[in-house]
Amino acid sequence: MRIFQRYLILAAVIAALSAPDLSAQSLPYSSGENLTFTINYRWAFRSDIATVDLKLKAVAGADSILHAAANVSTKKFFDGFYKVRDLYECKFKNDKEVTPLWYHRDVHEGKYWAKGTYTWSEDASRMHAVIDKSTRPHRDTMYREDQVIHDIINLLYFVRAADVGPQVPVISRYLIVDRDVMEIRARYIADETKMLGLDYGTFRTRKIGIAMRSVTPPDDTNNIGLVLSSEWPEGKFGEESVFLWLSDDANRLPVYFTAPLKIGSINGVLTGYSATSHEVSSRFVTE
Repeated sequence: MRIFQRYLILAAVIAALSAPDLSAQSLPYSSGENLTFTINYRWAFRSDIATVDLKLKAVAGADSILHAAANVSTKKFFDGFYKVRDLYECKFKNDKEVTPLWYHRDVHEGKYWAKGTYTWSEDASRMHAVIDKSTRPHRDTMYREDQVIHDIINLLYFVRAADVGPQVPVISRYLIVDRDVMEIRARYIADETKMLGLDYGTFRTRKIGIAMRSVTPPDDTNNIGLVLSSEWPEGKFGEESVFLWLSDDANRLPVYFTAPLKIGSINGVLTGYSATSHEVSSRFVTE
């Protein structure tokens, strides 16, 4: 898993939440919304290494479908060490189910590159993945499931439309990562005031702890049927080493996350937003 793809996953994997009964008019996002994140690395020091720009717009001639695109790029200083230019984009239905329709990623990180295109059937029960990478041969795989498997970006918007809190403490979703399917489990921990820095203010948030496991079978076939109904033992969700903070307002903005690496940790901070569907009432500026 590439490090910047991991960021997008971590921003989304609080998908331990069930979708509320929302109409498209009351969803926490709408066409025109733009979000900007700064990615930083911490060990003995802190360094801002990359930015993520996430833009949402309606598909021309089809207001019932939204198109989201995330551009990831390292800052100029780090281009000489490990240049990253990634694009992740998807299309999904603009309704309470946030049904995935299409996902594309075009990854360039150092000498590594990868391209993948994923398409879903109308009822989202089948997903077709075509993947090319610099490190392995061409893959063409069909997934046949009774439950929806989300892509990274689609999952983020699904989660934002979800009801987070004590009333829904733990639940799961499924996520496609490259060719592997991950079961994501999240747990509401507490309401928390999160300070992002003098430039970005302080937010009232809800803190989420995240655990995940792979459910992809060990074989290497091109026609995969997963067993997604198996349950984790009650109360055993694995190590919650990843944490995400959502704004405690109608926008459910992902304002901060942190996750460990083998050395140090990687963190993401919401550093800019525009054209949000609702007032960002959870933010206040400290003196």
